Amino acid sequence: MARPSWVASAVLRALCCVVDVSDAPSAERQVTCRFLLSLYVMDSIGWVCFKIVQFESIIVVSAADLMSTVLFVTLLTTLETTIEIVASSLVPRCFALVEHRSDNHPGALAVFTMKAYTASTFGALLLAAALSPCLIGGAVDEQGRLQAECDVESCSCGASDEACGLEWIESNTTDSCCRHGGEEKLFCPISGSSTCLLKPAALSIVLVVSYCFLYCIMNQLGDASRQIGQANWLAAFEGTRLVVPGFASGASGGWRRAISMRRPASEDACSLHFQLLKLTWEGIAALVYIGVRESPILRFGLLVFFAAIGVASGGAMLCNGRDSASGASHFCIFFPASPPAVGVGRD
Repeated sequence: MARPSWVASAVLRALCCVVDVSDAPSAERQVTCRFLLSLYVMDSIGWVCFKIVQFESIIVVSAADLMSTVLFVTLLTTLETTIEIVASSLVPRCFALVEHRSDNHPGALAVFTMKAYTASTFGALLLAAALSPCLIGGAVDEQGRLQAECDVESCSCGASDEACGLEWIESNTTDSCCRHGGEEKLFCPISGSSTCLLKPAALSIVLVVSYCFLYCIMNQLGDASRQIGQANWLAAFEGTRLVVPGFASGASGGWRRAISMRRPASEDACSLHFQLLKLTWEGIAALVYIGVRESPILRFGLLVFFAAIGVASGGAMLCNGRDSASGASHFCIFFPASPPAVGVGRD
């Protein structure tokens, strides 16, 4: 069997730096296990990208005072849940359309899941490129004036809030403005105008529609197919050991071997490590976002960074080709050609 390219192998090693497998019976089994683990990382990358998009839509609505932030978040969450339920029911049809088969072959399900996650992050990258003037420029009000987030702890407006607000717009000499127009404000206008061609209402609609299509539909297709195939994927991990951290999987001694935790890949251990993999990636990304959340440029950079990782990783693996003998993906060659049909219905 032809081996995956060195680029694809390097991508797999990088994505499995948190959790990896060792003691696999064959090189093919090792590659298959890493490919399956990388699906959970791709899911986390998509989650990070679209949570940033979701937060940007909340910032736009809040800064322009289009509606109550609580009401907007409630409506968006309800819409997200409803669309994801519908998207999950479309998995059998979409799988048959993309993979040209109606059975639930575990390898085909894994490749379909990778395609869904890669398409989702590619959409996030295109969205970031298209809306870069709006996302980098920062929040604006309904008149298109730039907005700055108020610092309540160092509020300097005092009782004469209206005069202070106008003075702050003209001179921008103070660090904060927590009251304007007689009300507490999360954002205050500053001098300058945005380069974004979209009004806040239009921008919020674009962000919400993109979020619903790329995340609630595209990413959910990957999530649902991953849940369908997970039971059959566990067979690939039989006889292996799960290693945390993953970069120590190949160590036979030394400090990397000493700090690693190795556990036989039982069904319970696999479920635990799958969740550990997701929580680690998502937790690190969340901490980074908290650190850069006050800078529109850094928030935009974080979105582009994770979207680019998702596109490059998924593209490297999906473009790797197929085995000449069986026609199956190099990453899923371990699975038999015709497994019993469960999970995904036939037409």
